[in-house]
Parts: sequence; structure tokens; C-alpha cells
Amino acid sequence: MTPIQIQLVQDSFEKIRPKADIAADVFYQRLFELAPELRSLFGHDMKAQGAMFMAMIYLTLRELGQPHLFIPRIRALGNRHFGYGVTPVQRALVAEALLWMLEHRLAAEFTASTREAWIEARKLVGNTMRGSFLPAMAVRTGI
Repeated sequence: MTPIQIQLVQDSFEKIRPKADIAADVFYQRLFELAPELRSLFGHDMKAQGAMFMAMIYLTLRELGQPHLFIPRIRALGNRHFGYGVTPVQRALVAEALLWMLEHRLAAEFTASTREAWIEARKLVGNTMRGSFLPAMAVRTGI
């Protein structure tokens, strides 16, 4: 990601952060519309889940330009998701729901440049998470 893209995702997230609870509700509502079967992966306290999700996004965005902080956190997150059995299709649906939420919460402020920056951020996070699956898969499968 370029420094400008990092700034775009950080600035746009700051606009929704004051109402992060609403953004989280919108995100999960959209995610469960896209994939109702994912609802069973989450506990009953969706307010707490939403707060954790938004906090993870905030920390991730804050650390985008600091790989020594970003990479270990995202690899650990990837390993947890691997342990939960999250599939590539489910990860794509999460990304789709996130972009949808951002577009709806930011409205006209969700410009083409901002959207592209978020897509790049998602690719970076996704690639970092998937990179963490390989050692875990080797241990679990004996490869």
C-alpha cells in the first residue's frame, strides 16, 4: 500500500469510528444477509463482537505502516480464523460486507480512491492472514 492509501483508509475509518457500534451492526447485518450460516460462528453477544471487530480494524489500520507490529497481530488473527474453520469464500464475504458497510456509512465520502485503498488494505490483511495458515496447515496435516 502507498502512504496515500494508508492515509485514506485511516481517515475514512476515523469518520465512522465515533459510531463504530452502528457500523458494526450494519456490517454484521450485511454479512448475515450474504451468508446466514456464518451466524453460528459467533456468540450471542453481538455488541461485544462488534466492539472487538471495530477495535481490531482500528489497531490494524493504525499499524499499517509499521510491519513489525502489523504482521504478528494479523498472523495470529489468521491462525485463530484457521482454527475456527473459516474458508476463503467466507473471508471474501467478510470483505464484501466490510466494503458495503463503508460505502453505506461514508456515502459520498467513499470515493473511488478510498474504495481502492480499502481493497488494497483488505488484500494486504488477507495475504498476511493466509500466510499464517501455511505453518498451521503443515503441523495439522503433517506436510
